[in-house]
Amino acid sequence: MNTPQYNVQGQLIEFSEDDVRPDGTLVIDVVRDIYRPTQNWLARSENMVIPDIVTAEGGQVLAGGIRLPVTVIISSWRIRPPNNCTNIELRGNIITEDGTSAFVQTESGHDVSVYEATKRLKGGLTKWNIISLILLAIAEVIVCAWIINDPKEYEPYTAFCLVLVTFIQIASQSRHKEA
Repeated sequence: MNTPQYNVQGQLIEFSEDDVRPDGTLVIDVVRDIYRPTQNWLARSENMVIPDIVTAEGGQVLAGGIRLPVTVIISSWRIRPPNNCTNIELRGNIITEDGTSAFVQTESGHDVSVYEATKRLKGGLTKWNIISLILLAIAEVIVCAWIINDPKEYEPYTAFCLVLVTFIQIASQSRHKEA
């Protein structure tokens, strides 16, 4: 885990030269190395006057245990790599509020190549995910038919749908814990 330092006057999140691998690559997991440490740093009493530096969106668990990726949104602050860094391997999603790059040149003034180490949604599309999504879609169709048509006629199916959706949620949570 990399430990960022915070340059308040320059509005920079900086990493140590010790965090850089011998090949010149700095590996940054945006949630582990930027979002969580920054939130912890901001929570300290002396830093509470500083506006939010980062926020996060995503991370919800869908049916079948698929977890949406987290996107970290950085405010006007930027990330400055150390001087011995030539590449950044970015694990996760990071964007800025104004749409510009989240990274600036090193202190010595050289640019750093940033490449994303992408990964699929946790869990991927397995048979279980597909079956869960199909069952959920069937349940939604039955509930819509119940709402549009005669509720008495579809009442047994609606009860079945509630049981089905509950089963899918329980199964998804237990499969998520296994991952």
